[in-house]
Amino acid sequence: MTFRLLVSAMLAVAGILIAPHAAFSQSPSAEQLLARVRQLERRVDELEQRLRRIESQKESQPATETRAPTGNWRDIDNWRRLKIGMTMNQVSDILGRPEKVDAGLSLIFWYWGYPSGGEVFFDNDTNKVRGWSEPSR
Repeated sequence: MTFRLLVSAMLAVAGILIAPHAAFSQSPSAEQLLARVRQLERRVDELEQRLRRIESQKESQPATETRAPTGNWRDIDNWRRLKIGMTMNQVSDILGRPEKVDAGLSLIFWYWGYPSGGEVFFDNDTNKVRGWSEPSR
C-alpha cells in the first residue's frame, strides 16, 4: 500500500511539473507575438492615414451657406431656393421628403409630389432637378 501511495505521489508531482510546459507549448512564442504586434501597428497606421484623408476631404468641401430647415415644404421661400441641377438630397434637405414619388413619360423624368400640388421634376439619367411647380396657397 505504501508503494502505491508513493507511485501515486510521484505521478502527481510529475504531472504538476509537466503540465505548465504543455500549456506553454500551445502559447505563441515571443517572436510570433512581436510579429502580430507589428502587423497590428501597420494596420493602425493605415487606418489613421485613411481617417486623415477623409477628414481633409471634408474640410476641403465648401460649406453650404444657404441651408434651409429640413423638411419645410410649406415655406414658399424654400421653393424659391430650388435651382436647376440640384440633387435629390439637396431638395430633400430644403423641402423634406415628398408625399409621392413617380416616374413620368416612360422614365424620362422622376417627379416628387408634395401636398397642395407642389412638384419637383428630376432628370432620370442624372437625378438632378429639371424643374418644379410651387404648391398652391
